[in-house]
Amino acid sequence: MILEVDFMKKRIVSILCILTLVLSISVINFPVTTHARTITVNTTSALQTAVANASPGDVIVLADGTYHNAGKITLQNYNGTADNKITIRAATPGGVVFTGKVTIYIKGNHLVFRDFHFNSVQFQTGDAETSVIKLYGSSYCEISNNYFYNCGNATNMGVENASSYGVYTHMIKIANGSTHNTISHNTIQKSISISIALVVTNDYDNSYNTIAYNYFKDIPKVTDIWGNVSGGNGMECIQLGQGDLGSVSCHTTVKGSLFENVIGDQAEVISVKCSDNIIYGNTFRNCDAGLVLRCGNNNIVDSNFMFNTKGIRVYENNHIIRNNYVAYGDVGINIDGGNNSSKHYASNGVQVINNTLVYNRSFGIVLNGSRYSNPPENTVVYNNFVMNDSGTAIKNYSSINSSYAANLCQITAPGAQGVSTGVSKTSVAFMTLSGELYRPSSISSLIDKGVEVDGLTLDMDGQVRTGRPDCGADEYSTDSVENAPLTVYDVGPTDKWWLCGQPGSYYNLDGNVDSYIEAEWFESKGNYTNIINDSNRSGGKYIEISEDAGDNKSSVYTSYTLNVTNGGTFYVWAHGNGPDTSSDSIKIQVDDGEYVTIYQNAGRWHWEKSQGTITLEDGIHTFKVCDREDGTWVDKLFFTKSSSASPTISGIPLVPVR
Repeated sequence: MILEVDFMKKRIVSILCILTLVLSISVINFPVTTHARTITVNTTSALQTAVANASPGDVIVLADGTYHNAGKITLQNYNGTADNKITIRAATPGGVVFTGKVTIYIKGNHLVFRDFHFNSVQFQTGDAETSVIKLYGSSYCEISNNYFYNCGNATNMGVENASSYGVYTHMIKIANGSTHNTISHNTIQKSISISIALVVTNDYDNSYNTIAYNYFKDIPKVTDIWGNVSGGNGMECIQLGQGDLGSVSCHTTVKGSLFENVIGDQAEVISVKCSDNIIYGNTFRNCDAGLVLRCGNNNIVDSNFMFNTKGIRVYENNHIIRNNYVAYGDVGINIDGGNNSSKHYASNGVQVINNTLVYNRSFGIVLNGSRYSNPPENTVVYNNFVMNDSGTAIKNYSSINSSYAANLCQITAPGAQGVSTGVSKTSVAFMTLSGELYRPSSISSLIDKGVEVDGLTLDMDGQVRTGRPDCGADEYSTDSVENAPLTVYDVGPTDKWWLCGQPGSYYNLDGNVDSYIEAEWFESKGNYTNIINDSNRSGGKYIEISEDAGDNKSSVYTSYTLNVTNGGTFYVWAHGNGPDTSSDSIKIQVDDGEYVTIYQNAGRWHWEKSQGTITLEDGIHTFKVCDREDGTWVDKLFFTKSSSASPTISGIPLVPVR
């Protein structure tokens, strides 16, 4: 009897254990399986409906075509998740072209808006939000891989207040409680409004957004577009904040973007008017404007590259300016004073640490460069390196309690040193020109000459600083480079669709400079000419003349318009290949003239020079790559006047202008 009772107890315990296990399994949060759909629509009204009804993971596709005067479009859905975003895209990248008047509201969570082409778009007349795309109360959304050309409002819409003019309107606006969004890999060219704006207000939290890997190009001068309606102000590429709310913390990251040929208001490429932001790893080329911390506190400007640009100008408090490489401009870094009546408040507690300033005409570093009545205070200038052959390396017009240590200068007459305390001259810094950057050699006098600075762990390359820091932005190292000056390959839509087959595009080709052109970045093409994706090729693509095209067909070509200066006689090289020896040559032609052959020799990708030369006089020319043997592959072109020049596959290409 005792044994039977024990047996029953054991059975009851076993049953209870099984029940406990079953209940435990029932409450485990297994991933939710979604059955994502791809839904194709062919009107903007159907697009709005499809987005509103979308489930997590759905892809909403707008059919290719031109959508003119589409008006107000609201894309609203809060059902997306981090693992199952809702994607809104063009059927093919760039295949949907918006023209005329349109305003797109993106309202939701985890929405992706991508692959659209905006051509000469203005925001919808009468819409109070004055933007082409507005993130409105959105979180974790992405705007990516889009191309904006010549967009922005060109009229004042009949409103007399200057603030309503297009110069103060926006291409993309982040507002009304939008956080943790990403705007990336877009190209914005010839914008006539502010390109990307973060609205700063006490009413909404618009924090922790990221603006990354975008390409801003050919932004015109404000007064050329608008006259003097705004006093020449406006049309910044990126505007973080407006007005006097600089103390609002926004935690925006602006990184990895390229700014090229930007004029705008001739002051600000990036305007920062809020606090706690990071500006990292961007490249500025040939910009008649600069990076301005206009107001706010605790911003970090780190590891940016600036060439022939107006440099960095700083106001207000406790910013860190470090590891930046600023070359060939007028002023490298200006830690400015202030004038309260003009709402420019003097900088205070700014650290200028480990920057490299190369051949800036007036100053490498200047304190109170604008000579305001209220000078900067408590500025720290440590470990910087200045090369100059004109102007002054480090200049202090006026300041209070400034500190200098371990700054080195290499000066060539008539350049001057300026500040003497904490600044030393070196006759030869042993710098080497590597690509477009001066770097310390292994015997450089910059090595280990800096002082320790809290928070200084990396250099401009993203390499670890070891021991005492070197002076300047670059720590001598043989480690791999993680951050470098950007080119068109690194930014904008990832597959570069916006550069292929754009009518009206042309190249500015200067005969005094050896120049590269990507073969797939043509203006037009004939029959039997294909773009082939290949990550191993320059630009990720190459041109193929179809094997069934036939040989020497005049209708098989790619065409490029060249605007030539300093013309003359050129050799043309092609980087190419072919499947066999009967499919490995092309012909080139200028303005329907005589053909010149390039034999590419099948079996490997390599450079081959034209059998003869071409003549390109100053002016506009049509250059063609033509069919000689079908099946041939062409990756990249190289133009030079030199018979001994040697092209490289890493050569930076020209970017077509429209």
